Amino acid sequence: SYWRALKLVEPVYLLGDAAHCRGGLAVIHGWVPEAQLADVIEQLRKTLARPFHIENHPPKIYEYASVPTAIRYPAWLKPFVSLTRNYGTPRYGEIDPTWLFALSSIMLFGIMFGDVGHGATLVIASYIFRNLLKSYAYLIGANGLSSIVFGFVYGSVFGNEHLLPPLWQSPLHEPSVILLVAIYIGVAFIALSITINIYNNILVTDYHRALMSPGGLPSLIAMSSVILYVIGAGQHLVFPGLLLLVSLMMMMQYLWATNDSSTSERVVVVSIELFETLLSLFSNILSFLRVGAFSLNHVALMLAVFAIAEMLPENGYWLMMILGNLFVIGFEAANVMMQVLRLEYYEGLSRYFHADGRMFRPLKLDDSEVQYRYT
Repeated sequence: SYWRALKLVEPVYLLGDAAHCRGGLAVIHGWVPEAQLADVIEQLRKTLARPFHIENHPPKIYEYASVPTAIRYPAWLKPFVSLTRNYGTPRYGEIDPTWLFALSSIMLFGIMFGDVGHGATLVIASYIFRNLLKSYAYLIGANGLSSIVFGFVYGSVFGNEHLLPPLWQSPLHEPSVILLVAIYIGVAFIALSITINIYNNILVTDYHRALMSPGGLPSLIAMSSVILYVIGAGQHLVFPGLLLLVSLMMMMQYLWATNDSSTSERVVVVSIELFETLLSLFSNILSFLRVGAFSLNHVALMLAVFAIAEMLPENGYWLMMILGNLFVIGFEAANVMMQVLRLEYYEGLSRYFHADGRMFRPLKLDDSEVQYRYT
């Protein structure tokens, strides 16, 4: 009976200051997903014998910090949801990073681990061990499919580059091109992350941060100036130089306005932070060289497997080929996934994801559970 009483009073306790009662009148306020509001009203009409009145409004901007986040995802996205939740929960209204995280990480994995045979092995393994892997079977299967796609792009099957004609080219034949493409990917990825950060700040009317902070519009302008300089091969310095100067002035204004130290301290702090911002921005772009490097590493590991197998007799050859491929699939796939997560967390989420929201958890009372336990 004690257990039943506690179970029945739990939702009332969780309401806390959201519920106020006096006499026969009760007032409750809280959050309901908009799509479920009509169902709530209908249930109240069926359940309450006495009159009730409901007032509702969309969340105001000043309420965003307290509004819980209610998001539903398809089953295949669940492992990516858990990976983003390891970083934090999205605020209400801001762009949910899960979709971008999932699609970009799958693509990056395929670029670094492009092989038709190895990708197919991951897909088959994800299906065979789906009960053990649970929702993570979707993650492994999706990464495997991406590997298959880029395996056709590279023309690679179990490290063999002579069985399929490449749709593009093998990383080993033109390594400089692969590394250059990795830089392009880094520029696009970071530019998109900064754009999302600008949007998230504009959403809460923090225009100063969106348009003047080092993580906002000035960084996009600085990146654009360098891109224009590279495209022009350094022949036209005036316009790119002006863009870079404008971005630096905008960052300096923001850093100066948000620092309340003495004038001399401000000069030192602003100078250091400005230098650190520019250095980290372009070093983060160069960090994407690992995308190209790991695609080369995949080819190099398979060449090592082939070289060792060629030195063995026939039986040893096939044993080495099997064990070597299993080693590459297990060891390198895990390593590539860690590099993907590193890029997603530090070059992506850290730029635009506030990660300080809270999930919507509805109050609920399971009458059947209470009655079953009580009877």
